[in-house]
Amino acid sequence: MIEIITGNLRIAIVDDVAIQAEYLKSMVNTYVSPGIEVVAFTDPNEALEEIKQGKFFAVFTDIHMDAMMGDDLVRAVNKMNLGVQTYVLTGDDGFITALNCFRLGCRNIFVKPPKNKKIQAAIQNIENDFQQWRQTFADIQARKKKAAG
Repeated sequence: MIEIITGNLRIAIVDDVAIQAEYLKSMVNTYVSPGIEVVAFTDPNEALEEIKQGKFFAVFTDIHMDAMMGDDLVRAVNKMNLGVQTYVLTGDDGFITALNCFRLGCRNIFVKPPKNKKIQAAIQNIENDFQQWRQTFADIQARKKKAAG
């Protein structure tokens, strides 16, 4: 959690198909502001270990992966209680899985291949939320400092 407070915005991409993970990473990198790090993972369990350390503010995950389904990854991220935003990508019309993801608090679901404008809008929302989160934390710290001084 402290890395989110003090560090830069980081976004994780999780897809067990390396070429798809790299494609989405490239697409996301097209729209992020300078200084934002985008990291691709092909192993959802490895991604969860990194997310657990508070290194990521947002996660894009594929729904269908061999090691773990995307809704299970979203569920695991939610259990960490770190406020990580989740976004899901699917290559099929899995309505039930999509509903499960929305029920779990997923911010959006994208049908593969995702539309550039939709990814761009999601990135803008992530950046805005991150800046608001950081500003709120800075305001609280300033208030504490003023009260103590």
